[in-house]
Amino acid sequence: MEKSNKNRNIMGFITITAISFSILLLVVILFKLGRINKGEGVEDIDKAITYANNLSNNGLYSEAAYEYERILTDSRLELKRRINMLYILANLYMDNLRDYAKALAKYIKLRTLYPDNPYTTEINQRIVVCLEKLGRYTDAQALLQQVTSINPPQASNKVVASVGTRPITLNDLNDAINDLPESLKAKYTTPQGRLEFLRNNLITRELLYNLALREGLNKEPKYLSRIEKIEQDLLIQMAYEKEISQAIPTPTEYELKLIYDAKKDSIYKGKKFEDVRGELVEEYMRTKAKENESKLIQKLVAGEKIEIYPESLGISAPAIKFGGGE
Repeated sequence: MEKSNKNRNIMGFITITAISFSILLLVVILFKLGRINKGEGVEDIDKAITYANNLSNNGLYSEAAYEYERILTDSRLELKRRINMLYILANLYMDNLRDYAKALAKYIKLRTLYPDNPYTTEINQRIVVCLEKLGRYTDAQALLQQVTSINPPQASNKVVASVGTRPITLNDLNDAINDLPESLKAKYTTPQGRLEFLRNNLITRELLYNLALREGLNKEPKYLSRIEKIEQDLLIQMAYEKEISQAIPTPTEYELKLIYDAKKDSIYKGKKFEDVRGELVEEYMRTKAKENESKLIQKLVAGEKIEIYPESLGISAPAIKFGGGE
């Protein structure tokens, strides 16, 4: 009987020791997890964001996207910065990498998880473009009708400032920011950034514009000549975008891999397909743009009568005639 009690005591001691050890091990694991979740050993968020921004500003879009994705997994990132960064990342996928599927996923995430975000109007517009680029025209049209019925056009034309009697609308602000180079857009995507741009750019422009009108600069021959040249350049740019840039189809994975396979040894040494996907898309777009431009010019030349007069250039030669009608 005494021996049996002794055995039970030993077994009880072993059991308690095992439980105590398990608890201690669990505490250690939780402590380490806690340290990891708090970001110990991870670089400061501000430095990480600056690094990602610098990558984007230097045209390293794939690398920047990877860094933004990594930062977004950090639980320390506050809500406003998380929303802003997610929007920047979505725009990067759409505008720079032309990865419309990933961009669409990010915009949908913003709309779903953060419905009160300050970019609702822009996000809806960009989702429509992504759907169109992915060939989902029916979905794009349905969303466009839905958004228009909920938010009529005049809602986004809200007056955000006025200089004298002339208003500055939200559309004016959005258009001005969208015209900026990609490296500068990120600075003005937050409400505070947009306010800064409004004060330091649009209002300043309006003040100088008023000054020019008061001094009658809009009636000078130099102004009228420059306006004609600007109008011509603008129309050329619009024609180029419509007939060449917008006519480029979204590249398929097969097409991108063909480019990658052809240059993986000479250009993309040691780099994986996923790491250079953005560069492949850009090369595809450049190649297709050149092809479209060549075809368009041939078509236009065939439809116009063109003459060149070498004598006017000091060259003794007859006129060169080509194009339509010859």
